[in-house]
Amino acid sequence: MHLVYYPYYEKEVPNIMVVTDTAARLELAFDAATGACTAVRAHGRWENTALSAGGVCITDVVTGKTTPVCGAVRRDGRGWTLDGEADGLQVTLRFAAVGETARLAGTLHNPAGGDRLVAVTCRFPVEGAGLFWPDDMETKRPIVPGERYTNATNIAQDQFDQMVSLYPFGGVTDGTASLAIGVPMDPPGSREIFFEGAEGGGYLGVVFRMVLSDKTLQIADRGAFSLVLYAPEAPEWGFRAMAQGYYDRFPEQFVRRVKEGGNWLFQHDYTWLENVEDYHFRFNETPGSYLGDAAHSIVPFQYTAPGEVWMEWKERPKDPHPTYEEFMERFAELQRADASTPYQDFDGVTLGQFAEAIANSAIHTKEHKYRTLGWHAYGPTVAFITNHSPSIPGWNLYRLQMQNVKKAERQAKEEGAELGGVYIDNMTWGYDNWYNYRQEHFAYSPYPLLWDDDKTPVLPVAFTQYEYAKAIHDQMRAQDKLILANSVFPEKGAVCYTHLVDVPGSEVGPRWGHDLWIQRLRRTMAYRKPWCLLLTNDLPKLGPKETGLAEKEQVMKDSLLYGLFANIIGYRVPRDDYEACRYLFRKYLPPVVLADHLGWRPVTRAAFEPAASMLTERFGCLGRGMALYTAMNTGDEAYTGRLRIEAPAVPADAAAWDMVAGRELPLTAAEGGLACEVQLDAGDVAAIVVAGREALDSLKEGKPL
Repeated sequence: MHLVYYPYYEKEVPNIMVVTDTAARLELAFDAATGACTAVRAHGRWENTALSAGGVCITDVVTGKTTPVCGAVRRDGRGWTLDGEADGLQVTLRFAAVGETARLAGTLHNPAGGDRLVAVTCRFPVEGAGLFWPDDMETKRPIVPGERYTNATNIAQDQFDQMVSLYPFGGVTDGTASLAIGVPMDPPGSREIFFEGAEGGGYLGVVFRMVLSDKTLQIADRGAFSLVLYAPEAPEWGFRAMAQGYYDRFPEQFVRRVKEGGNWLFQHDYTWLENVEDYHFRFNETPGSYLGDAAHSIVPFQYTAPGEVWMEWKERPKDPHPTYEEFMERFAELQRADASTPYQDFDGVTLGQFAEAIANSAIHTKEHKYRTLGWHAYGPTVAFITNHSPSIPGWNLYRLQMQNVKKAERQAKEEGAELGGVYIDNMTWGYDNWYNYRQEHFAYSPYPLLWDDDKTPVLPVAFTQYEYAKAIHDQMRAQDKLILANSVFPEKGAVCYTHLVDVPGSEVGPRWGHDLWIQRLRRTMAYRKPWCLLLTNDLPKLGPKETGLAEKEQVMKDSLLYGLFANIIGYRVPRDDYEACRYLFRKYLPPVVLADHLGWRPVTRAAFEPAASMLTERFGCLGRGMALYTAMNTGDEAYTGRLRIEAPAVPADAAAWDMVAGRELPLTAAEGGLACEVQLDAGDVAAIVVAGREALDSLKEGKPL
């Protein structure tokens, strides 16, 4: 990109222009006097002649007053800088041209001290007709004037003004031109990407919500925000092109450190199985033997769980449910016990240290009480919801968890093996959707606070879980080890964690958790990292349930389409259940292994004719010798048609093979590529490999790729 300065379209006020040097070409004009965005052009389209200017404004959430950020704009190298103010806040904006991207970064400071609840809105005008807002890879909505478009969830229970976008990017397209906006996943926060429809176009933007507070001592009354704007290549591919553009601009968030993907083990004894490779186990949350795992190319992890700590209460009947006073009396008993007594759940920790960690880390409700949780489904224990920040002085819950990690590292070495990394449970289960009112914890937060319905400043538990995961991430990276994490309901998660995790995972049930729109969310957020599903047949509140083979097969089908691993065996099942579903692993798992090897490509360059109810995804690239096209017939009738594949370079002897059906498919040359004849029953899936004859035959024979 380069920066030029000249009058824009003969307007009297000179504008600062930020222009890309790429074929996609993004041009933005800013008022040199105020910094307001007066026009945006993407792909040579969408000149602004009718819409009012966009820019940055700040809303005081308490008073409702909205103030544009104004100040002196000065040219600054490859961009511009504005030092100004808005409603008593000091504001610095920096807009820079970086490579193929326009980047905006801002900082806020509240010099008056106290608490300021603010919403920072950044808006960019987009003029054009026939615009669409894509929600995901398969869903889009036409833009209507006066309507607001977003794809977001609540950051906490029962909150309606604290939204966070499910995806860290969004945009609009008309099929020939496209504009996208993205926000980094670090740090966490309430960041809602939106489009506001207007006559002649609308405004693409993002809202950053935060509390500037003198109670957050680490950041001292300050807040920050940043975004990127880009014109995605191949705009005709809509959301998919936006996703690829986001990956290209934040590659550090999607680094794949896993050598080979595979299935996730939890309390599964695989040692008695013959031909265990049929199940392709690769990650073990509950290792029994570190050497045994190593012999089967399985990575062992040590269990940890932020957000909660469980206190044993064997002598108390479950009914009636204990009152808060009983909870606290039980905790007082723990505090009065012999402080030097070893505590069994955390290695090298005494009862006194355990009690101190609870006292230091427990979060508070709005009534300034500890937040407690009832009986654990798996034992006579009750829980305190906790802040697992490693910054809390003294004994804290992060420190307790690390004691067990150190123990596991020692045990692995004693066996002559090595611990592969750390497992983090319950990343998005429910605890992350709560608020912490304990003000002494505010001082340790490296992130700005949010507010509740009464405009009271709060620390979301999601932010402290993020801080916990970030600390483990940094530690594991330094040791060249991995993180496996369980994000049970990513569609309800308040914070994007996937960039901190090497192997994201999710528990799913026979009838929940594997809807196709959720699978699309998982694939998009993981990019080319392996995402693992674990069938949960006795999850508390959702079970126990018997899961039939037909239901297990559906989980496998829904996962194959998006190249996700799925362990469908279930928890604590008899050995017969392992064997009963072996044929499903043999049928559906090999294409997923191949997909993991080839790597997901969001822009498929392929489509069914007729489209009907067919979905497809691409893994790999024909230009590199092999591509896998997964497909699903989501309709109620059998499908007959063809898959059109864009392929400028095709092996002369290219052939197609459906790995699921185990048969070759007719493949012919077509304009601009290939056409593969496909017949697929209602609800069925296919895994179509297209490659040269030699490579295809090697794959059929099971030879290493």
